[in-house]
Order: sequence, then C-alpha cells, then structure tokens
Amino acid sequence: MDSIIAELTGAQALQVLRRLAAKHNDVSQAVIAEARLVLAAVDLHAVAQHICLMLATPDFDDLNHRSGRTRYGYVDPVDAMYDIFTEQLDPFKDQLHTYRSLSMREEETAYLQGIILGLYTFEEKPQGELADWYTDMPFDTADELFQEWKTHRGLTEADTEMKDFLYASCPRWADALCGPPVSIND
Repeated sequence: MDSIIAELTGAQALQVLRRLAAKHNDVSQAVIAEARLVLAAVDLHAVAQHICLMLATPDFDDLNHRSGRTRYGYVDPVDAMYDIFTEQLDPFKDQLHTYRSLSMREEETAYLQGIILGLYTFEEKPQGELADWYTDMPFDTADELFQEWKTHRGLTEADTEMKDFLYASCPRWADALCGPPVSIND
C-alpha cells in the first residue's frame, strides 16, 4: 500500500486528501491543524535566501528572449527586466497574501521580513548576470509590500518589532521605509 502512495503525483495526493477530508470530519480537522502548522513554520532567513536565488537565476538569454523587436512592436529591455523581476517575486507575493487572507498576522509579518531581507541582501550583494539591470526594483518592491502591510494593519507607521527588524537587518533602507528613529531626547 505504501508503494501506491509513494507513486502518487502531488495533484493526485491532494485529491486523495481532499476526498478523505470531505468524508471524515476528524480527518478534515486533522488536515486543517497540520496545514496551520506547516504554514506557521516561517523561516525569514530561508525566504530571504530563496529570494536571492530566484533573482540571480535569470540570464541574458531570458532578457534577450523578451526584449527587442517582436511581431507586436518593440519591447524595451528595461520593461522586459521589470517583467522578469516581478515574475520571480510573484510566488512570494502570493504566499504573503495567503497569510493575510488566513489572518495569520505573525506569519505574514515574518514572511514580509524575509522578503524585504532577501531584496535588501540582493541589492547589497547582487549576483547573477542581470543583477545590475534591476536598479531600484528591489527597494521599490520592498516599499510597496511594506506600505501594503501597514495599510492592511491600519498603521500609519511600522510597529516596534518591524522597525527593530528593519534597523537591524536593512539599515540602509530603514529610514526610507519607516522614517528616521525618534530620539527620546528630542
């Protein structure tokens, strides 16, 4: 029996799981509990490393394939680069929105910190053939996601935990993202 389970594709295994959960409430509750545990295991440093890896992967062949003359006109290399950059980050943005839609606030914050740290690290130590083409994209994306996070939380500024993280992990971006620190002596 184990050999049958081992041979299932991911989609088939998901179908079996859904069928079992639909037939048995106790299985459904156990699946939900396990899913929450899996989603709750956010390692912001692993997220950051994955971001750096994903951004370093595209090369000039990817850029050349997407830019230049096409049958529909001309695609500027900068526009093609932006498309490549956003496509690399889409899975991370999707996961961030999943945490938000499930009201998993702590996990959402940790995942956002991982994204911001990954973007910051990539900008500080760019790797890959196209690294120089990304220009302001890492910071602009971090700022966009950070502002979205604040708005969703109903905050006008970052909370203390996020500020501490930004000043400790992304010092060059911290003031721009959340404003300069306020001194008690001011």
